[in-house]
Amino acid sequence: ESRAANNTGSVGGKVQITAGYSVEGNGGELILSSGNALYADSGMISMTTPSGGLTGTSGDILIGTGDTITGDSGEIELSTGAATGGQGGDILVSVGSTESGNGGQMVFTGGLTSDDYGVGGSITSTAGMGTSVTGSRGGEIKFTGGAAYGSTNCLLEQYECGGLFVTAEQYFAVQLGCDKD
Repeated sequence: ESRAANNTGSVGGKVQITAGYSVEGNGGELILSSGNALYADSGMISMTTPSGGLTGTSGDILIGTGDTITGDSGEIELSTGAATGGQGGDILVSVGSTESGNGGQMVFTGGLTSDDYGVGGSITSTAGMGTSVTGSRGGEIKFTGGAAYGSTNCLLEQYECGGLFVTAEQYFAVQLGCDKD
């Protein structure tokens, strides 16, 4: 176990691990791997920041690749291993809840390009295939808005009326008996 120094009056000590620098070749790699096991589970890698103090926030976790001048910038890949006798592992991404203020947002943004003939980056969601001809099915993609339990100060853009979605303007027009072409 390696640990940085504690401090009671200022900033806690920093732990920094840096791979080697190179002038003409590639820079050194940094590999973080947990232990394997012959019969039991392999080890877990836990990367967390502790809770914030009485008036502070919890720390950020930043994962990014470096910039380049002429080549492609690096990829970030999150994947789980394949399973032969069980289910494939899940990837769960969630935003923290709050008791005061708005819940955190989750934002996916494709890459920008300033190339005259370039195309901005795409965002693609693809459900898993079912490749067995006996009766497997492809997976679903589901997007569901959050439930709202409030009844005041609602800023609705549409209403659901018996399975039919109408705009807020149409809903109120019908409610008030107004005719609108």
